[in-house]
Parts: sequence; structure tokens; C-alpha cells
Amino acid sequence: MTSERLDDYEEGSWTPAFNGSSSNPTQSYATQIGRYVKIGQYVYCEFDVKLAGSGISAGSGYLKIGGVPFQKANDAQTYGINATFGYVINLSPSVPTAAYMEATATSIYLMSPTPTTGVAYGDAAHVTNSSRVLGAFSFRADS
Repeated sequence: MTSERLDDYEEGSWTPAFNGSSSNPTQSYATQIGRYVKIGQYVYCEFDVKLAGSGISAGSGYLKIGGVPFQKANDAQTYGINATFGYVINLSPSVPTAAYMEATATSIYLMSPTPTTGVAYGDAAHVTNSSRVLGAFSFRADS
């Protein structure tokens, strides 16, 4: 039946990278693995990004994962994407528990818990030697 067929199905890989909203960390990577599945406008991404053990210069501003393979839809809701983080090391105290994605962006902000505001942007200055984040997120892309 035609209603059982998938419309616009795609699988692929992407290259995740640590970014800062003001300046990016300068680093070499030990691991940059990203995979995605796109069905229609909905995208599911998994990633594993790890910096090398030495030679890291931290970035500045809010901490992001860049290189997302599709642009987020240009709609009113620009936050609240589904995100999970399975492993985080060497990012203290910016350990992400949530993510935020602006309309038309190709990066996600990593959000961290705080005692005063509940959740706040992670800090790119917390990226250090061997920082690593494994996670997954989903969002609605432009068609």
C-alpha cells in the first residue's frame, strides 16, 4: 500500500565538532563520529566527539556541538529538542543534561544544570584535553 511506504528516507554520517558561540576551541580530535537517520522532516542524530590528549586551547561563549547534517526548521519553537547524553568526561562543571537548537541552525547548544536557574548554557571554556561527549538528539528539519 502506498501509505506504508517511507517518504524521503536517508541514512548517513556527519562530523561533529566542539564549538563556542564566541570562538571555537582549537584542538585536534581523537574521535569524531556522527550518524543520522532522516525520515521526511524528522532527523535523529548520534555522535561521539573526543578531543586529543594535549594541545587544546579552550573556546569562549556557550558550548555547542557543530556540524549537524541538516538545518533546523525555521519555526516558532527553537528549543526543547530531544537529547540524551550517555557519556561525558572532562567538561566539569558543564556536564550537559539537555540541548537547545535555534531555528535554521546546524549546531546544538549543550545545556547544564545550575543551582540557581535550573538549566543554563554550558561554557566552551570548560573544554579541556580529552573532553568527550557521546549523545543523541532529534529535531524537525526544513524540508
